[in-house]
Order: sequence, then structure tokens, then C-alpha cells
Amino acid sequence: MDRSPLNGLASAPSRWFDARMIVTSAAMRELEAEAIRQGHDEARLMEAAAAGIVAVASRWFRAPGRCVVFAGKGNNGGDVLVAGRMLEERGWQVDAVPVYAADELSPVARERQHEFLAAGGRLREAIAPATADLVLDGLLGTGARGALRGPLGAAAEAIATLRAAGARVLSADLPSGLDPDSGEAPEGTVVADCTVAIGRAKMGLFSDEAGAFTGSIEVIALPGVPPAAPTGSETLFTRAELARLIPRPALDAHKGDCGRVGIVAGSVGFAGAAVLAASGALRAGAGLVTVFVPPDVYPVVASAAPPEAMVRPCTDPAGAASAASLDAIAVGPGLGFAHRESVLRLIAEFPGPAVIDADALTALASAPETLHRAVGARVLTPHPGEMARLFPCREGWSRLEWGTAWAADNPGVLLLKRPRTLIVARGMPAVHNTTGNPGMAAGGMGDVLTGILAALLGRGIAPREAAVLGAWLHGRSADLLVHRDGVSEEGLTASDVARGLGEALRDLRRPLKG
Repeated sequence: MDRSPLNGLASAPSRWFDARMIVTSAAMRELEAEAIRQGHDEARLMEAAAAGIVAVASRWFRAPGRCVVFAGKGNNGGDVLVAGRMLEERGWQVDAVPVYAADELSPVARERQHEFLAAGGRLREAIAPATADLVLDGLLGTGARGALRGPLGAAAEAIATLRAAGARVLSADLPSGLDPDSGEAPEGTVVADCTVAIGRAKMGLFSDEAGAFTGSIEVIALPGVPPAAPTGSETLFTRAELARLIPRPALDAHKGDCGRVGIVAGSVGFAGAAVLAASGALRAGAGLVTVFVPPDVYPVVASAAPPEAMVRPCTDPAGAASAASLDAIAVGPGLGFAHRESVLRLIAEFPGPAVIDADALTALASAPETLHRAVGARVLTPHPGEMARLFPCREGWSRLEWGTAWAADNPGVLLLKRPRTLIVARGMPAVHNTTGNPGMAAGGMGDVLTGILAALLGRGIAPREAAVLGAWLHGRSADLLVHRDGVSEEGLTASDVARGLGEALRDLRRPLKG
């Protein structure tokens, strides 16, 4: 069953293909220059960029608060000053900390500062640490390289102090100091909770090193920017594409239309993994969820699982799942190693799509040829330790090189977990996930993701697209809980993320507008 409207990027319309392009800083400058040559003046582009920044910030806060703007002397400084003006007009209290004297600003930045002040914004020499809700970082753009020094270094330290006191940091285009092409981050680079990429995402945002600085990533379109040349090796999915993958259910839909999902999970001491996977599947829209567990943990799982899930004891997972009428399965969370042969048989013989996670990945690592015999599509979800058992990493490989090398030798879809999750499949560009925050570094998060993926597969979404969409929803739920709802990163739990999936879906379907 495959009802995905975007199954296969090679055949996707060019308007979608362009929107996901990741570009170099030089290529982006050429695209903006071409837009200006076609009559889209710099002021209009700046207004569009600022509106996108405001739209992203507005998703984080239920009501206006206090914003502090750090503007450099160039166009990025102009972008955040315009955004500050827009927020002031929407009821925010917005202060700008001057990094340079007015006569050092570029003409466009100086004009934007005048407009900001005319709208009621204020210039402040310093901001008390605990008095800001939102910080806009526009110190440097894509044309700068190297460590932040002098007034820029002092401004970056001030941003770090405000963030440590609880403010959310939003960087325009890239965290100041981060190299836009290599992703190198010299000492003092700004740490952002979200980066709003202007026009197109820049290559440096997706390096292995950059994940510690960018936070989640949003891409804002600019009017008149022409198509970008495909890079071929790396890409991302836009909100519009992801929303197209999972349209709202038909008015006459019934539970059978929404996917029958089986989850093979749980063992003594790890019953919670089965419960969390079931929660993820239900919250992601699965119509019917059956959890297959070993008999010795059946009482625990049956009493703790969501009441909407059916729980069945079984000694042979492959036989039990094969006997049920299922559209998709997930196998592995907390399962242990007592059923290795049955798990390998299930991986090979289940006719529909399957998510292979946790202990099932360990079983697969002991018999990797099983994946090549699988009769249905398979999505593997390893963390780096599990990946190392499946496919050892060569010295010097980046995560992109590691994942791509696996895909060249293996069928299926690989979802390689990390702060910047990567999805790869043979013959297709690697896809970077753009959501998530450090609160997800907690037990059970992967179990919820496994359930989400199984639900999406059960709803008929193609495996690669299901992996991309599932990773995005998983991270977006966590982002909304932390950045909008005030859950501390330390206090975020996997159960919270499962409960927040409905709001993440609602957020996905709402166009990002200023």
C-alpha cells in the first residue's frame, strides 16, 4: 500500500524540488542578486525575511513578551531590526543593543534602525540577564568568516548570558560565527535555539559540528529568488511538502482506513518501551494498534498501555504478527534478545513495511544478510552505537558519508539518529531533519519515534517520506513543548512528546506567515 503523493523525489514537481535545495553562501548571494536584477529591491527582500523571522517567533510565544535585538552593521542586522519593528507593532517590548555606532552601519542598516526607533523600539546599552524572553541574533551574515572579536565578541557573550537565563535565541540565516559553507564554529559562536535560514538553507548548517549551534531550522522563502541548481547529495523537506504527505482524514474515514499497526516490543524491565511505542503510533494517527509482548510482561504492559491499544501475549513474534491482518509493524523497542530467530524471520518475511529498532537492530547486526532477503520495505532507526554494530564507521567519515555508504550497500531506509537526524536511501539525496532540541536526550524518545513511523507507514506513506515526516513531527512536538509551552529541556519526557504530536500536526498544517 503506497498512497504517498511525493513517493520518489526524482518525479516530484520542480517547484518542490527547488524549495528543498541546500546551497553555498556564494550561490545564495547570486540568487539574491538575480532577484534584485529582476526588480525585487533590497528593502522588499528584507521585509520578507523579517516577516519570516516574526512568523517563527510567533509560534513560540502565546502572547507578546520582551525581545532583545543584536544587530550587526550589514544586511543581517537590517533583517533583525525590521523584525524587531514588526514585533514592536504587535505589542512586544523590543530593545536593541547597539553593537556599532550609527555612523559605522551600512546605509541600509542605518535606515532600518531609524524605522525601528520610529516604531517605538529602544536602544539599550545593556540588558539585565533575566528580563528577555526572545533574542534575535543578526550580528553576522553569510559573508563573514572567523571568530567573533571586539564588539561582536562582546555581543555574543551578552547573547549567551541571556540564553543561560532562559531567553530563546533565534538567529537570522545562521548563528553568528558559524561558517556558512563548512559549518566550522570558532570559539564564541552564538548558540541558537532556532536558525531561520533566509531564502535557502546554507550547507554549513548541516555539518556534524553545526548541530550544537543551530537548534531547529526553519527556511523562509524570498520573493523573486530564482530556482537553485540541485546539489544532488543533500536536501531537506519543506513544511509544504510534509503537510502534503499527511492530508486531513476524509470525512467518511473509519479506523480501518487509518492503518492497522503491530508493535513487537517489551521484556522484563523494559515494558515501558512497548507502552511508549504504542502511544507514539496512536498519537500519530494509527487506526488500530496491537502490541505483541512476551507472556511474562503481558500483565504490566496491558495495565500500562493506552486503553485504545490491544495487547496480546506471544512467544513467537513472527508467527503472531504474521497471523494478524496488519498494514505495518514495528519491532524491537525493549524486546531483549530471547526471540532472535523469530525477530529475524519477521524482518525477512513480513510482507508489509516495517520499522526495525533497538534490540531488533542488534539481532539484525548478527545476520545482516536478512535485510537483503526482506520481502517488504524496511526502515532502520539506529543511534550511532547501534549503527556501529550494523555498519562500522571508517575513520574520518562524516555522518553523511557513513549513512551514504550504508545505503550504497543495503536496501531500505536508514534514519540515523542524532541532534540532526539524517535519512538516507540508495540512489536518493540524503535528507536532514530540521526539528528537535536537547530535551530529547532522554530515555524512551526513540520508542515514541518508532511508533510514529509505524503509524505513518500504516497510513500508506512511502518509507522514505514516512521517515522524514516522522522525524520532523517527533522533533516539532518537543520544540513546541519547550519553546512555547515552557517545559524545561531537563523536564521533557518521551510521554510529553507523544502527547504533543497532535499539536505538532496542527502546526505543520498552518502555513508559516508573519
